[in-house]
Amino acid sequence: MKSVRGKLLLIFTAIVTLFIAFTSYSIWNTYQTNQHIEEIRLSQLPLLSAKEQMAFNVAERLALSRGYLLFDDEKYLERFKAISADSKELEDTVLLHSYEEKLIEAIDQAKEWEDVLTFQVFGLMTDGEYELAARIMDERSTPIANEIMETFHTLAADEREKINESIEVVVASGERLQMISIVIASTVLLIILWIFFRISAMISNPLTLLAKEANLIADGDLRGEPLRSNSADEISVVTHSFNQMRHALKKLIGSTASMAKDVSTTADKLSSSSLSTEDSAHEMTASLQALTAMAELNSKLTTRSLTQTKGVAESVVTINEAAATATAAAGQMDNQAKSGQKLIQQAMNQTATIEETVLHAAQTMERLDKRTDEIGQILSVLTEVSDQTGLLALNASIEAARAGKHGYGFAVVATEVQKLSEQSKSSASKIEKLITSIQEETKKAVVEIETGRTEVEEGTMLMNQVVDSFDQIIATVRKVYTQMEGVSASTDSISSDIKELHTQIGSVNNASLEHVKQAEVATRLTEEQLRIIREMKNAANLLAAHSRGLEKGLIKFQLT
Repeated sequence: MKSVRGKLLLIFTAIVTLFIAFTSYSIWNTYQTNQHIEEIRLSQLPLLSAKEQMAFNVAERLALSRGYLLFDDEKYLERFKAISADSKELEDTVLLHSYEEKLIEAIDQAKEWEDVLTFQVFGLMTDGEYELAARIMDERSTPIANEIMETFHTLAADEREKINESIEVVVASGERLQMISIVIASTVLLIILWIFFRISAMISNPLTLLAKEANLIADGDLRGEPLRSNSADEISVVTHSFNQMRHALKKLIGSTASMAKDVSTTADKLSSSSLSTEDSAHEMTASLQALTAMAELNSKLTTRSLTQTKGVAESVVTINEAAATATAAAGQMDNQAKSGQKLIQQAMNQTATIEETVLHAAQTMERLDKRTDEIGQILSVLTEVSDQTGLLALNASIEAARAGKHGYGFAVVATEVQKLSEQSKSSASKIEKLITSIQEETKKAVVEIETGRTEVEEGTMLMNQVVDSFDQIIATVRKVYTQMEGVSASTDSISSDIKELHTQIGSVNNASLEHVKQAEVATRLTEEQLRIIREMKNAANLLAAHSRGLEKGLIKFQLT
């Protein structure tokens, strides 16, 4: 890397590499931290919660078993069994994620304790031996339960300690990452400062030397030795270009002094030749005046032809406008016919939609008729049930009358049942009448819908005939429109030819006028040329004087 750009790229690459390494380390550290946090969230925290819950379940079941022993209430036993089932599910879940020996032993001990309560304490209570059950509860069940709860609490405390250790690892990792970030940021800052001062010195020193040499050239001293640069970067290129500029400037000033002498000699020769050029310009002016007179005559003749072609063009334009109007009317008629066809098509689409809707309505009414028949069948069954219920109520009343006073209450119930049977039968009769009325109305609606569908089909056929008529109208209008377009195209062609002729005659007229103007301009230019020749003569004399002044001015530059 020899150029400044290459050096900067090398340093920048080093910084980027350092930054990428730092970023990679940060990502890896963040990943490890996330893994620790995920392990705490998915494994350790649920396990801690499960251990505490199991201790709580043991305590709650112990309290429920005592409540069942004291009050002999089945609600305590049902609650005990529900919590035992929850504890079983919780224990199975914990054993899937943890294989701690103490935890497994505690779970087995809890199962044994549950068996003691279920088969011994609760079994004795079922046999009525409450005192023995209470003694087993106090002497065996309660100590085991307290030991199990203590074990679960100890396991929960150990799990909480593991979680605290994992959190401390995460915090330590974050502090380590923060310290490394500070160190890398400081290193990058120092590297940037070093680059700044290094580049500043590398650029400013050669530029100061270039400025000094440039001031000497401004004072006219071109005798300096070529500058040298030890580097092979852009500064070296600028130094080499400066040396070439000074050498070229030295040659330029030397050749300028030589050319100043040549210009002085040439100016003298130019002054003498301008005299002969002035005579030739007088002869050219006389020739241009004769050419101007001929151009004016030609312009008058083309003006007459231009007026005649203009009248013909106006007549053709009138014919073209009439043809265009007829074509536009035919086109408008075609558009209106197309619009009518679209409207008829929309009406046909709507008619098809109505026909489909009517068909769906007829199908719906048929389904309704079937449903009412099914309801009638159900009502028949209901009427039969009501009749059977009335008979049963009558038989019950007869049996109640035989029983005397003992059957009085049963007789009242039988009477109410008979009334309810009669009401059910009456309601079923009313519903049957309503169903019959609905069926009659439904059949009328089906007939009317079928009539409407027939009329819709007839309307659709008529609409199709209208569409065919519109198709014939559109075809006829299109023929007329095509013929009018042909007439319009012919008139356009004639108008275009007339306009082209008019344009050509106008071009000839304009050319004639332009020739007149050009002849007048050429006359003025010739006169102007005479004036310029005279000024050229004066300028040649002035140029010779300035050349001699330039020779005197170049004397101050020191070339050797």
